[in-house]
Amino acid sequence: MKKITFLVILGSLLFCSRAGAYYKQVFTVTNNSGYPLTQYQTAVTITPSLTSFWANVSSDGSDIRFRDQNANDLPCFIDKWNYAGSIAVIYVKLISLGSSASAELDLFYGSSGYPNLISGARTFDFYDDFTSATLNNNLWSAAVPANWKLSGTGTLTCTGTSRVTSVPVFSTTSSYGLVFETKARTITIPANGMTLIGCHLSTINTISYLNNPALDYRKVDSAAYVSMGSTATTNIDLLAGIICRRDGTYTIYSQNYSTGSTFNIFSSIYPAVKSVSNMPIMIGQRADDTYVGQSCSVVWDWIRVRKTVSTDAEPSLVAGAVSQIMGVSGQIASYSTGIEGVQISVTKASSSYTYSTQSGVGGNYRPFFDSAGVFTVNFSKAGYYFIPASLTVNFDNTADIVLPAVQAFPVITEALKQSVNVFTPLSSDARYNNIKFTVTDNAAGDLLELKVFNSSGGYIRDVTTGSTTEISWDGRDNLGNVLPGGIYLYKLTAGTALKKKGIVTLIK
Repeated sequence: MKKITFLVILGSLLFCSRAGAYYKQVFTVTNNSGYPLTQYQTAVTITPSLTSFWANVSSDGSDIRFRDQNANDLPCFIDKWNYAGSIAVIYVKLISLGSSASAELDLFYGSSGYPNLISGARTFDFYDDFTSATLNNNLWSAAVPANWKLSGTGTLTCTGTSRVTSVPVFSTTSSYGLVFETKARTITIPANGMTLIGCHLSTINTISYLNNPALDYRKVDSAAYVSMGSTATTNIDLLAGIICRRDGTYTIYSQNYSTGSTFNIFSSIYPAVKSVSNMPIMIGQRADDTYVGQSCSVVWDWIRVRKTVSTDAEPSLVAGAVSQIMGVSGQIASYSTGIEGVQISVTKASSSYTYSTQSGVGGNYRPFFDSAGVFTVNFSKAGYYFIPASLTVNFDNTADIVLPAVQAFPVITEALKQSVNVFTPLSSDARYNNIKFTVTDNAAGDLLELKVFNSSGGYIRDVTTGSTTEISWDGRDNLGNVLPGGIYLYKLTAGTALKKKGIVTLIK
């Protein structure tokens, strides 16, 4: 690469370190279904036995994040979190897992400041926690909008029985089924019941859970409602769901959300099957379209859709080693003068994966190191040349990470800046009677050539030299005449690699 000396100086790049530690808990996840799983939500249950996790994670779990064995950050959702009791259930969205395959799943915790991918919307196939002020028209269609009230803080309440259906539709596949779940609270149940969760195209193409004051019911297609037993308790948080498996078997259930104790559960026995094909979610009005408009007060906290396989074939997880990743997290503090938008990235040797990247215009930059090895710190901006720096990360937790000094004077390749852009050929001072270009690191050894044109593009002068590093113009044309003052255009070339156009000002 050819480099041209540039006068603007990039301020010193300082490296320091930040105290702290974070941890990695390794899991091995195994696909037991015999089918390839893509974008699959798997549950990670964390028990009191993982003592390092509970001793070092934040009390609200906000510092957790997951990565797969290819260092991809994975969305996750905290389904249950009992910090005092050291119990948690977290759904993680795997990118892919081959049939009967096993892979590493890494849980990081104990340090903030890294990308937070805790998100229901990113984790599940469908998710709404009703935090907006109005019903999201991209997700829902309400038959009688006036009967549905949003609190603005995360709940949707039905005050008069009517139906809300989802805009997206859902289908089971040959590889996996779907689970439709909601967290809901019944305060006043309609006299003839309310659909807590279901899928519905018509009264003969439906599957639903009916919460009723006396007995809870299920309905599948054209069959009449069938009792599921006693009704779920009012004024507590319920987890109500329908599991529709790929083979058409299904389970309808409700539980106490906090304790997990079951109120009602019904599992179909083959051939009593119900496939889900291009069906929307339904809540509210009964699936048989009767008893519309009865007063009620039923509150939904969230609704989600996730993938599933057979109950005994869900991906299994085995907890492995836990390790303290870094006794001191590396921090690069960068300060620049005159050049904005410098990008900093950190890459590992023998890998194209970039661990992190960020603008380097002042402030702090913390790369994310999750393994030992040699890393390269790269500084970049279009048209500029920076010498990269390297650093070695050992994670021995006994000393700060030593980051090397980086060249503080970048060399620009874009501008091909001349030493002075205003000159006069009549000056007796040799420093000002010509315009000089300096090219450094001309590894190919190409000779330099400079062509000069007037402001209209007319050809004036062709300067050639035997030098590979310097070339100058004395303000004269090819006949040796001193040109009048004004703005002139130039084109500088060296072989095929270096080509640059620009302007200079001649004063006479």
